[in-house]
Amino acid sequence: MIVLCVGPCRPGNQPINPSCHLEIIKVVQEHEYIQEGDIMIGGVMAAHLHMINVKFPLTDSERFLCIDPIQQNFRHFIDFRFVVEQTNKDPTRLPNLTLGYHIYDSCGNPKKAVRSVFQILSGTREPVPNYSCVGKRNIAGFIGDISSQTTVPIAQILTILGYSQISYGATDPSLSERINFPYFFRTVQNDKSSYFALGKLLRQFGWTWVGIITSDDISGDEEHQHLSKYLYSEGICIEFTVRLKINDLTSEYTDHDFDIIYLSSTSIILLCGTVSLFFIQQLSPVTSVLLKKTLILSTNWGANDMVVGYAQQIFNCSLVFVPGYHYHLDTPEMKSFLENLHPSTFPKDMLLEDIWMIFHLCLSEDPNKNHLYEYIYLKRLQNCTAQKHITDLQCFTSDYSSPRVHLAVDIMSQALHDMNMQLNEKSVKNREKHHYVHQQWGSGLQLQPTAAAVSVTARLRLTSSSRTTISYRSHSQSRSNVPSSSYRRASRGAGYLATEAVDLSQTLAVNNEYKIIRTNEKEQLQGLLHQYLKTLTYNSSDGPTFYFNENGEYITRHLIYNYIIANGLVIKNLIGESSPTWKSNTIPRAQCSDSCLPGFRKAPSSRAQSCCYDCVLCSEGEISNITDSTSCFKCPDMEWPNEGKNHCIARKEDFLSYTNDHISVFISSSSILLFIINLLILRVFISYWDTPIVRANNRSLSFLLLVSIKLSFLSVFLFLGRPVDITCMLRNITFGITFSIAVSSVLAKTIMVYIAFKATKPGSSWRKWVGVKLSNSVVFFCLSIQIIICMTWLAISPPFQELDLHTYPGTIIIQCNEGSAIGFYSVIGYMGLLAAVSFVLAFLARTLPDSFNEAKYITFSMLLFCSVWITMIPAYLSTKGKNTVCVEIFAILTSSAGLLFCIFLPKCYLILLRPEMNTKSHLLGKKTLQPT
Repeated sequence: MIVLCVGPCRPGNQPINPSCHLEIIKVVQEHEYIQEGDIMIGGVMAAHLHMINVKFPLTDSERFLCIDPIQQNFRHFIDFRFVVEQTNKDPTRLPNLTLGYHIYDSCGNPKKAVRSVFQILSGTREPVPNYSCVGKRNIAGFIGDISSQTTVPIAQILTILGYSQISYGATDPSLSERINFPYFFRTVQNDKSSYFALGKLLRQFGWTWVGIITSDDISGDEEHQHLSKYLYSEGICIEFTVRLKINDLTSEYTDHDFDIIYLSSTSIILLCGTVSLFFIQQLSPVTSVLLKKTLILSTNWGANDMVVGYAQQIFNCSLVFVPGYHYHLDTPEMKSFLENLHPSTFPKDMLLEDIWMIFHLCLSEDPNKNHLYEYIYLKRLQNCTAQKHITDLQCFTSDYSSPRVHLAVDIMSQALHDMNMQLNEKSVKNREKHHYVHQQWGSGLQLQPTAAAVSVTARLRLTSSSRTTISYRSHSQSRSNVPSSSYRRASRGAGYLATEAVDLSQTLAVNNEYKIIRTNEKEQLQGLLHQYLKTLTYNSSDGPTFYFNENGEYITRHLIYNYIIANGLVIKNLIGESSPTWKSNTIPRAQCSDSCLPGFRKAPSSRAQSCCYDCVLCSEGEISNITDSTSCFKCPDMEWPNEGKNHCIARKEDFLSYTNDHISVFISSSSILLFIINLLILRVFISYWDTPIVRANNRSLSFLLLVSIKLSFLSVFLFLGRPVDITCMLRNITFGITFSIAVSSVLAKTIMVYIAFKATKPGSSWRKWVGVKLSNSVVFFCLSIQIIICMTWLAISPPFQELDLHTYPGTIIIQCNEGSAIGFYSVIGYMGLLAAVSFVLAFLARTLPDSFNEAKYITFSMLLFCSVWITMIPAYLSTKGKNTVCVEIFAILTSSAGLLFCIFLPKCYLILLRPEMNTKSHLLGKKTLQPT
């Protein structure tokens, strides 16, 4: 802020106190536009982009010179004027009052912006801080500015003075701090919201490796700081940052900066910071490099997008963020308003005269002004015909009708209207309360006190003549005469000015001479406009209601335009309505590392940036189905990655299928073949039911043994096919019981052979044990124990279907879990016990006479049976999946076949091939030949 210490407005030459005076640098040309009204709105708006100091050798003085006029910014001035005119034409808006404006060009410079604020408040070209030198003026609030660089110092001053301010372009996040800037509002959102939209854009196209070019000033540094923080939080890395010195016109583009941009691998560069033609000028040395890059312009640049025309090749195919509003200015009223704007129609309108001189290069009626403009803008002016219209200029067409300024002024006028209506209602009831009468002793002079000297709490009532009246009464005699000169001092509050008629030098002297009757009305009025703006709702024509949020920001959308520049014309294509056009006709690449294809994940590399990575194949059982995946994820339990590891497929199921496994066909065929052989043997035994060989070997046990062996062959089919809970329970129980019957029958046979031999001796007591009762009892007893074991197993922990997902990758082994290993091995162990007992007894009975000697066949069968099941156990434990089932089936088939062939094949041989030996005489004869 510039501190200006000057005296109040005085007629004539007054002595200057050197201790309280600051020499103000004057401007070459002041761009000031005024329309008086009952209520005035101040405007500090940038029409020019820059301001420089110019030395005048003849007078040895310096002056400010505004340069780089922008059509788009002058359009904002026209929009301001349009709103004021529409408001004054509307009988329902501010009735009996007229709205005026006082606008200064800030020239994009903070010093000039501060100077303009004081000029508006003072009402003079030379600013007088805290004083108004105009008789009738009520400044209600301020509009401006477009850049944060100028808006922040303006807001700091207006916050102190209590004036409400609405900016139409400042995006600095610090302005959202309501403690520091309670009177500040804006029709745009702060940079943080645009950063969110920018992150969405970069993520949409997979741009994670970008460069930043910003201005080397406070605005550029702050924006770069916030932008960098947000980009890193979104996983987007910054390859380089180049800061251009836009305030130092003598600085040149360094080779280091050129090398950074030239050697960069990214194709996306973000532009942020202060909008400046010097900024664009310093990009010219790297034009050849930037022609291959795509530029993304922040909202700050989008608000001043006319600058892209100064470097068309660089900005071609660029992406620009622009605030989106719920309405536009391409209306018949605006078109009619623009068509009627012409210097010939409004000869005293300085704004129109400047537009025609600067952009149409037309001469004005003032020769001095013509020479000055030719000197400033380095262009020759000429006489213009009436055919020149403002709509001939590009920025005064519908394509550039952003309502940001229109909205700001309209909202402020609406708030003033609401406040005025409410104050008028209160004034009817409380008019008597807010009067002060001061009677000066002796002279009877009626004075109006200054706001600096006393605490004025009188109510400021707006009237149609814009006069504010304060009455008061004095109870002491004045010590000195009061000069007749008058001035007005800008008072705090809603922005209204109290009329004063006391010189500041005399105020201190009479300060204690007045007695003021105080009320609380003035304190209530302070910040009134501010409160109305906070609660104001703006109803759009299409229905939705808009308002300022808690940070004083008007919620808007973010539109992204693709700028196509051809033949000097800028074509704006809205992203979403049309596909963007790229310089290389392909989507630009902005990645530090090549994209990791699906099936791979990103792994940190040795480089420092997190966006630089290596691609690593997903681990076993994991996939990644998107490009540049940061991690792989496991497939569901029933699925497994495909060969490319980019999606999950159903796992291969592994079990002994009836149709898909050759071994199943072999097992089925073997089982059926052995079953048929068993049936044939049974047929033979039935056919030779009464023959001596059949009768001599206990026919009932033989038939029972054949049936159990047959069932054992059939039980193999329970092990084939897809296991389910019922087959898992039946398979082990079935073969356990059938084998127990078979082994029990063999044991009974062995016992009966031994008893039969003992019973042949004369007077032997063993004769009473000869018969079927003993053999049946042995079988029933042995079988009962096995049944009890099986039932207990089923009751406590039965077998069930189990899915093994871990043994073989990508394969589901569908198998049976025994449930209880004790139960399973108890069944096997009990069968082994029976087989062992049978083997021992048969081995002991192997030397009995041949007529009764079936024991040696039983010995061989039990030896085979025990050998098979003993070798089965380690094989069973060492295999997995269907191989385990094959081992078990092999044990069942071989042990059953061993019993069948070892016991019954010799008998079938005698019955079928040696029938002469199947006679009682042969058996008895052979008995007599045996030694005793």
